[in-house]
Amino acid sequence: MTGVLFFNTLRGNWLQTVYWGAGLGLMALFTAASVPFFDSMKLVELIQGLPPILLAAAGYDADLQILATPEGLITIGFFGELMLIFVACPIVLGMRISANDEEDGVMEVILSLPLSRWRVIVERFLAFCLILAGVSALVYAGLWLGVALAGVELDMARMATVVFNVVPVLVFVLAFTALMATLFRRRQRALAVTVVFVVASFMLDVLAGVTDGGLSQSMHAISFFSYYDPAGILQHGPDQGKTFLTGALALLLALGSLWAFQRRDMGL
Repeated sequence: MTGVLFFNTLRGNWLQTVYWGAGLGLMALFTAASVPFFDSMKLVELIQGLPPILLAAAGYDADLQILATPEGLITIGFFGELMLIFVACPIVLGMRISANDEEDGVMEVILSLPLSRWRVIVERFLAFCLILAGVSALVYAGLWLGVALAGVELDMARMATVVFNVVPVLVFVLAFTALMATLFRRRQRALAVTVVFVVASFMLDVLAGVTDGGLSQSMHAISFFSYYDPAGILQHGPDQGKTFLTGALALLLALGSLWAFQRRDMGL
């Protein structure tokens, strides 16, 4: 029956959705509630004196005046600095698509059932995409609650755009993790390659922020972090081209994991 794995995955992971969403949502709540304690203009002056590499690592670009608004403070303070925590969620979920069950010996039992192999990857992948959207919704709920408690004047429609535009990037990381899990025999190796890829992308994005010329553009193009620009989304709206490219790459990676899983010999 089509959809059995999809709903079973949701049932088996709903508590993890609450944990991740509540944890990140509380961080968003704290960030929003802290806004009244900052003198925005003085904060801009303070940050302008920091070394460029620290600014890049924290997610600040050349236009620091965005910090003079509550939306800018929350966007940069939360989404710019905590992106590495965000991407940890799809890495954990991506390992559950196939690698965890395969190494624990459960996958052979699943494949002995009258189920097509492609359904294992497709239905679980789609379920985890929905879970990532649920985590983002809980983050937005935490942000809304923090704004309500602090009495901050905030454009929540613009903040919703910032929050939910992170989903394509999270889905990309989920798809990359799923591909690594089907290419490598060992769970630890797949996880190590994924973590190295994520950290290297983050470092490239940081270095691109302090490098001039063509090298900077090349590093930005390689790093997937550059395809989610929270400050740019807040100021100019979402970049449809980057969103489409991120989605297209995620689809290709997901298809690659499906292709690799179809050819795996679970007995080895």
